[in-house]
Amino acid sequence: MLKKNLFFNILLSASQFLFPLISFPYVSRILGPSGIGTVNFIDSFTQYFILFAALGIPYYGVREIAKVKDDPSELDKIFSQILIIHVTSTILFSIIYLGAALIIPSLNEKLHLVLIGILIMFFNILSLEWFFQAIGNFSYITIRTIIIKSVSLLLLFLCFKKGASPTLYYLLTASVFVFNGISNLLFIKGKFKFIFNTKDIKKHFKPLVIILSSTLAISVYVLFDNVILGFMKDTTTVGIYSTAVRIVKIPLVFVGAISTIIIPQISKAYNEQQQEVLKSLIQKSYTFICVVSIPMCVGLYISSEFLIYTFAGKQFIDSIMVLKLLCPIVFIIGLSNLFGIQLLTPAGKEKYLLKAVIIGMICSFALNLLLIPSLSFIGSCIANIVAEIAVTLSAYIYAKKFFDFSMDFKTPLLSLIVALLFIPISFVIRELHLQYITKECLVIAINAIFYVMTLAIVSKNVFIKSVVGLTMKKLRLVAGE
Repeated sequence: MLKKNLFFNILLSASQFLFPLISFPYVSRILGPSGIGTVNFIDSFTQYFILFAALGIPYYGVREIAKVKDDPSELDKIFSQILIIHVTSTILFSIIYLGAALIIPSLNEKLHLVLIGILIMFFNILSLEWFFQAIGNFSYITIRTIIIKSVSLLLLFLCFKKGASPTLYYLLTASVFVFNGISNLLFIKGKFKFIFNTKDIKKHFKPLVIILSSTLAISVYVLFDNVILGFMKDTTTVGIYSTAVRIVKIPLVFVGAISTIIIPQISKAYNEQQQEVLKSLIQKSYTFICVVSIPMCVGLYISSEFLIYTFAGKQFIDSIMVLKLLCPIVFIIGLSNLFGIQLLTPAGKEKYLLKAVIIGMICSFALNLLLIPSLSFIGSCIANIVAEIAVTLSAYIYAKKFFDFSMDFKTPLLSLIVALLFIPISFVIRELHLQYITKECLVIAINAIFYVMTLAIVSKNVFIKSVVGLTMKKLRLVAGE
């Protein structure tokens, strides 16, 4: 089951990589840095209010539903209670968001975008990813996402033409949430009984508040850089920085593929005190993160110029330096996700995750305010990296208090050594007399093939062989062998 769910999650991650790779180069050339910055500036606020309204449900819901998924009556009860909380909080925070937009001048002049953001907030209630993840229905999540994003991509190319406004682009972005919500309503119709019972709903408040606090603290150093850049600099600066951040975060969907399937299993194993199962799950997740994220960090650095020019265009040339500086966070966030989201949250130790992310939040807040005035988006890069390192180290220290695991340094070292060989390989390929795009595509493809094949031959780690073997097996199936 783990391998099957991992395959669907990797397929989902691939789609989340592919669709932005197709759409964003098209959009960025129409909107430019200023237009992209305008949308990202408002969307940063929207994401903040979505986080407030969600109250930590995306993580809490997975844990609680996983506990009762084999008991239909309890499943109906818990699901209904969590949904009631989400609806109520969304109504409250959408009113606050609208009020803030009427008061703050920089938001008021973009009120039409704020209203679209509020629409996204309401349909986010129906995303229900936490429910499908908890019951292990990753095939539905994957198929639904691929179909809806294909439709939205078609709408983008049909409706978004030269001279189109940021408003239309944000509306098309919102359409994904609308289609997701409608699809989920149709899928769950008749599959569970909604129970409007608020009798013991208060039991959810304390853990939700703790998880929400952690999520908000994380959001400060994830989203705050865009917000403060917008206030202290301008929307063009936001566009330059956020474009590189967007590219860096694409590989993170692959690294995070293991999290959504392993959290329910860790939660179950921890509650049942299955220590050997826990150790195995942790080792598998750690190996997956190392094997997948480290070559991506090196690959992003080597291909940064090509990725920016292809993904955004030459008007985003300043984003190249940002991308090079930020590429290590793929690995750093992967480890942070393991220690915090995969271990502390399923074990009900949210308050320790909160402590870790508060440390990161303080680092991010202080360094952004200190460095942005003189270093602009480079200052935000430094603040981002330092904050992620602080969170990862803190989460590791706390996780060690409750889980018996050891870090195998041979795995990341082997992955790094093999990945560093991308440098001479890329140099040789770029000396060939071929078109620029052909050479750069060869760089990515040959490096990827070299990495997988070398690990398969050299590594003696059973988990590495499992990850590489699964990848090769699925590729052969796709090829029809």
